[in-house]
Amino acid sequence: MKSTYPSNLRGVISQGLRKFHLLLLLIFISSPVFGQQFTPMGRDTYFFDFLTFKAFDGDKTLLEVFCKIPFKSLKFTQTPSGLIAYYNLELTLFNKKNMPIETSSYTDSVKIDSYQEAKNLRAHSEVIRFTFVIKPDDYKAHMIITDNYSLAFKGFRRNLHVPNYTEKGLQASDIQMATSITTTNQQTILVKNGREIIPNVGHIYGVDSEILYVYSELYNLSHKRKSNFNEFLATFTIIDQNGKKVKEFQHKQNKPGKTCAFSLGIPVGELESGQYKLVMDVIDLDNSKTVTKVTNFHIVKDRPVRRIVI
Repeated sequence: MKSTYPSNLRGVISQGLRKFHLLLLLIFISSPVFGQQFTPMGRDTYFFDFLTFKAFDGDKTLLEVFCKIPFKSLKFTQTPSGLIAYYNLELTLFNKKNMPIETSSYTDSVKIDSYQEAKNLRAHSEVIRFTFVIKPDDYKAHMIITDNYSLAFKGFRRNLHVPNYTEKGLQASDIQMATSITTTNQQTILVKNGREIIPNVGHIYGVDSEILYVYSELYNLSHKRKSNFNEFLATFTIIDQNGKKVKEFQHKQNKPGKTCAFSLGIPVGELESGQYKLVMDVIDLDNSKTVTKVTNFHIVKDRPVRRIVI
C-alpha cells in the first residue's frame, strides 16, 4: 500500500487564509479504546489533538491541530493502475457569531494493489497537521472528511478556547504528548525548539510505548541572572479514573530566560490498562508563581499495539 504522493510525510499549514502543503509522518496504530481527543464517525475512529502555544506575533496564539485518519474508512475505486481512494479533509474555524474566519484543507490519495490488502488496513492511518495563528477567543472547529469519488462525507465539531499567552503572570502552553522526542538541528514542521516531536494524536500508550513523552512551553518566567533560584520545578501527577494518584514525577530545570521550552519522558510501563489524567503543576522558584495544565491519556495492554512499516 502506498500514497500516490511521493513521500510518506504529510501535512498542511495555514496562516490566515493562506495554505501551504507540507509533509508529516505516517503513524500506524491499532487500539481497542480511544483517547480524549477523538470522535467516532460511523464505525471508524478519527483522532484530533488541538494544541495552543504562544505565537510571538503580537497578541496572537498558535493553534496546532493534528488529525489521524484511518485508512480503513476510505472507499477504494478500481483504476488501471490499481485501487485508489481520494479524500479531502477541511478544517474551518468559526467565531462566536458563527462566522467562518479561517479555513484550511488537505487532499490526498492512497493506492493499494488488491481488495485483500484493503482488509488489512486496520493498523494504518495518516496524521495530518494544520496550524492557525489567531487572536485569543472562543471558537468552534468544524472538520469535514469527504470521499472525492462518492462525495460522501463525515463531520466533526468541537468547541475551542484559545488562550491569551501575552497576559501577565506565569503561563504554560498545552501539553503535547508524543511517541518520541529527540534533539535535532533540522528544521521541519515536527521540530519545536530543537526537538523533533513525533505526535501521539490518540494519547495511547501500552506494550510498545512504555514511555509517555511530553512537551510544553512556559511564558512570563521571572529571570534573574544573579538569583540562587533561577529554576522552575514541574511536577507531573498521574491520576486514575477513580481519582486516585498513582504516580508522581518531578522535573527541575534552569530558566534560560522569560520563556522556556522543556520536554521529558515519564515511565508508564507499570500502569494498568485504563484512562488516566496527567496534571502538570509548575512553580517558578524565584517568585513562587504557579500554573497548572491537564490532559488525558490511555494505557492499552489488552491488545498489543501493532506497528507496520511499509
